[in-house]
Amino acid sequence: MELSSYQLQLRYLLIDDGEILRAGGLPDRNLAALLFRLEHSTAIEEIPQLLHTLMRIVLGVDFEELNRSLTAYIQHLVLSRAKPMEPIPTVTTLQELAMSISEKPGIWARQWEQEGIQKGRKEGMQAGQAALLERQLIRKFGPLPDTLAQRIKQGSASELEAWSLNFVDANSLDQVFTAEQAGGTIGP
Repeated sequence: MELSSYQLQLRYLLIDDGEILRAGGLPDRNLAALLFRLEHSTAIEEIPQLLHTLMRIVLGVDFEELNRSLTAYIQHLVLSRAKPMEPIPTVTTLQELAMSISEKPGIWARQWEQEGIQKGRKEGMQAGQAALLERQLIRKFGPLPDTLAQRIKQGSASELEAWSLNFVDANSLDQVFTAEQAGGTIGP
């Protein structure tokens, strides 16, 4: 008897919610979009507005369990990022959570500020590395095509590192952006 037809088959779809947010165009009252915005919020001041929008969506008796579940998830999310010095009372509804954050925003804001500073430093270092590589390439090989300059600006930290290492021994732009030099797979 053939049992493979009874075997569970699942497909997965990986969603880069950060990229979706950066691209824009998400509906304002979409539950998934609101959760993406909460997860990627960079300031505690953004949270109450997002919570109020969520409250309007899950208003009513039919959504009590969803309200409690979202509250628990968001409280965990916010607490894990904010790491407040004082104990925060446990809340059971989005309204209570919004009030708790609004009453003492300073307690919640400390960690957000630190994360913002660290993110800014990292982005600044990466932008500096990209600018340095671009200047070095121009000095060695002459003006760069616009597409290549854009690629460098958008390069990840690991790509920039590989390209910078490749630059040392490269005799052409193509050699900088090929995998053989540094041992990684970068591609043109």
